[in-house]
Amino acid sequence: MGSSSQQVDARRKPSGYVVSHSDYGQLDYRPQTNSRLTFTNVETVDIYFVDLNLEDYAKCYDYVIITGAASTKICQHQNASSFLQTWRSFNASSGFSVSIQFYSDNTGEYKGFLFQYKG
Repeated sequence: MGSSSQQVDARRKPSGYVVSHSDYGQLDYRPQTNSRLTFTNVETVDIYFVDLNLEDYAKCYDYVIITGAASTKICQHQNASSFLQTWRSFNASSGFSVSIQFYSDNTGEYKGFLFQYKG
């Protein structure tokens, strides 16, 4: 089981890459992952999913939620393909932050995700 929380100050690091887990590309993500990345000091974050491979089940057991002024839930079975290789803009909350949360249940292990961001 893995739980983590990180912050990126978008003024200091206005662009970069983020992976779903530390072993991305070598091992699949582990069951019961709960991680959160928060971009701070932003008005908008642009995200480009280079790769997105989560558990593909209609009930959306593994998912990514992007939260700023609004929330967007990304599930492999429902809408993941519409986020692949397309820049998407996410407006910040009133606190000038955008959070990306990744959850997985206790079954199935998959590749995970890699995205590029611009703050």
